[in-house]
Amino acid sequence: RIVVPAAPGNADWTATLRLSGGRPPDQPSPPLTVLIDGRLVAQFTTSADYRDYTVRFEREPLALGDLTLTLRTETFLSPDDGRALGVQLDRVTLTPGRASGALPVFFPPPGYAALAALLLGTAASLAAGLGGGRRAVTGATAGALALILAGSAWRPDAAARALPALTLGAAALLALLPARRPLRAALAPHARALGAMLLGGLAVRLLLAPWTGYQPDIDTLLVWAERLATLPLGVFYDTLPGGEAPETGSPYAETPLIDHLPGDLWLLWAIARLYRAVAPEGSFGATGFLVLLKLVPALADAGIALLLYAIVRRFAGTRAGLLAAAAFTFNPAIVFLSAVWGQWDAVSACLALSALWLLLRGNPEWSLPALTWAALIKPQFAALAPLFALAFLARYVLPHANQARRPAGRGAPVAPPGRTARRAGVAIGAAILVLILVLRPFDVGLPPLPARWSLVERAVLALEKFPVTSAGAFNLWATPLTGEARWRGGAWEGDGGLFLRSDLQSWALGLSYRTWGTLLFGAAYLAILAAYWRSRGRGDGRALVWACLAIAYAAFVLPTRGHERYLFPAVVFAALAAALAPRLRPFYLAVSAVYFVNLYYIYGRYSVLPGYAAIFATDVLIYAGGLLNVALLLYVLCRALPVLRRAPSPPPAEATPAGERQPGEAVARSAR
Repeated sequence: RIVVPAAPGNADWTATLRLSGGRPPDQPSPPLTVLIDGRLVAQFTTSADYRDYTVRFEREPLALGDLTLTLRTETFLSPDDGRALGVQLDRVTLTPGRASGALPVFFPPPGYAALAALLLGTAASLAAGLGGGRRAVTGATAGALALILAGSAWRPDAAARALPALTLGAAALLALLPARRPLRAALAPHARALGAMLLGGLAVRLLLAPWTGYQPDIDTLLVWAERLATLPLGVFYDTLPGGEAPETGSPYAETPLIDHLPGDLWLLWAIARLYRAVAPEGSFGATGFLVLLKLVPALADAGIALLLYAIVRRFAGTRAGLLAAAAFTFNPAIVFLSAVWGQWDAVSACLALSALWLLLRGNPEWSLPALTWAALIKPQFAALAPLFALAFLARYVLPHANQARRPAGRGAPVAPPGRTARRAGVAIGAAILVLILVLRPFDVGLPPLPARWSLVERAVLALEKFPVTSAGAFNLWATPLTGEARWRGGAWEGDGGLFLRSDLQSWALGLSYRTWGTLLFGAAYLAILAAYWRSRGRGDGRALVWACLAIAYAAFVLPTRGHERYLFPAVVFAALAAALAPRLRPFYLAVSAVYFVNLYYIYGRYSVLPGYAAIFATDVLIYAGGLLNVALLLYVLCRALPVLRRAPSPPPAEATPAGERQPGEAVARSAR
C-alpha cells in the first residue's frame, strides 16, 4: 500500500509505477493488480527488467479519506532469507489534473449534500427538542449552511478533509435525538446553576490541559492518532512482526501494541483528522493537539455530571442531583485523570451511565446499544449486560406472568406482550447494528462473519498485554498477600515486585493468581446478581444502582491484570449512590481519596511531582491502598444495599416532574 494523505478529489490522476517483476530463473514474472481506494483500475503482466507502468483514474469530487494505492501480486520465497517477496518497486509518480467538466468552485455531489442537510436538520431538531426558540434554531441552521458553502468555495480541500468529522458529528446527534425530550425535562430545574457548575469544571480542566500528561499513554495516543490520520481504517491494526517496520519513517515504525477496541478509536480518528485539516503541517506532539486530546475526557466528564444530575433528581430531588454533579465535577481524582493524566476513561463511563439512565427511565431498547458501545471501549462494561437483562425481566416480563395468575381486573395494567417482545428485538437489533458500524470499518468482525480480525481476537490481545497480578492497581493483589517488593533507584526489587509479578505463578492450593482472581470475581458477581434479583420489585432503581457499583468495584479489586485507572467506573457509581443515600458520603470520600493516591503514585513513576520521592521508600502506601479497597468492597457487598434502600425519598415539592416515569412504573405507563 502507498497512502497519500489528504489527496484532493475532483481530479483526473496519472500514476506511473517503475518496477520489476524479477524472479529466480525457473519462475516467470508475476501479474500485477492495481487498486485505487479499493477499486480495481488496472492489471499488468510484469517483466524481469525495470519498466514504467502508467495508470489513469479519477477521484470523486469529495473523496472520503486518503488516496490509497494498492499493488497485489503473487509472492515467492527468497532462497537467501526465506522472505515472501513480490515485485521490486523503484518509484511512484502521482500527477493530479483537472477532471473533465470539473467546476472551479467546489460543489458537493448529491450524496454529500444530503449528508450536510442531515447534519443540519439533526442539529436543528435536537436544539428545538431541548427548548431552543424557532427563530434561534432557524438562524443557527442558516448560518451553519452558509458557513459550509463558504468554506467549500474558499478551501474545497479543507472541506473534504473535514467531512469525516462532520459525519461523526451527525452520527452523535442522531444518537441523542431519542433522548432530547427527557434531556429537556431532566435539565429544566436549576439549569443556570448546573450550567455554571459544568462550565467551571470545564474551565478548570482546560487550565490544566497544557500539562504534559502521563507520557507513556500520551505517546501511544500520538502514534495512534498519526496512523489514523494517514492510514485507511481497515489497515490501522496492521503491524509487522515485532510490532514495527525496519524502514525509518514507515507508517508502521515504532507502533506500540494496539490494545484498544475500535470504540474510542473513532473519537481519536475524528480529532486527528480535524487537527490535520486545521493544521496540515502541524505536529501531533504540539501542545495544541495535546489540549485537543484532553478536551475529549473533559467533555465526557461534563456528560457524566449531567447524567448524575438527571438520575439522582428522579430519586432524591434536584438539590441532591446538583450535589452529585458537583461532587463528581470537582473530584480531584477525576480532574487529575482527565486534565493532567490525559486518559479517556470518562468516555466509556459516560456511555455506561447513559445506558443506566435510559433503563431507569423506561427506555430499555436504547439502553443496550449504549452499553454495547461502552463495552467496545472498555470490555469490562460487558459485565453489566446480564444485570440489565435481569432488570428487563423484572420490569417488563415478570409482570405478564404475575398478571396471568391474578384475578381479572386486579393490579396495575401492564404493557402488551407484543410490545415487550418488540422492545427486546429493537434493543438486540440496535446493539448488533452498533457492533457492525463501530467494528466493520476497522476490518474487525464478529465470528463467524469474515474479517481480518475478530472482536474476540482483539479483546484477548488487550487482555494478554499485561499478564501480571496488578498493573498498577491498589487492589487485592497489591496487599501483603503477594509478598514484599520495594521501588529503589528507579527499579523494582525482589521477585517482579507488586506490580510486575506474573499472574501465572502458583499462589495457593496449586492454583495461579489469575485463576484465583477469576474465581473470586465470579463468586462475587453471582452473589451481586442474586442480591439484586431478591431486591427486585417496585422501586428497584436503587438496587440497580447498588448492583452497578458492586460489579464495578469487584471488577477492580478481585481480578488480576488491573490498572490503576480501572476504578473510575466505581467512583462514578459511588457518586451516584452517595447522592441517593447521605450515609454513603464518607464511603464516596474514601473511594475518591484512595483513587487519587493510586493515580498520583503511578503518575509519579514517569513524572516529577512535588514531595513524591519519599513515598517510594516504603511499601506501606501500596499495602494501605490495597487493603482499604478490599475493605470498601466488603462494605459495598454487605452493607451498602440496605443503606440505599432505606434512604429517604425526596419531599413532595421535588417529586419527579410530569413527563418522567417514576422508578418501577415503566410498565404501567407503557400500558396507558
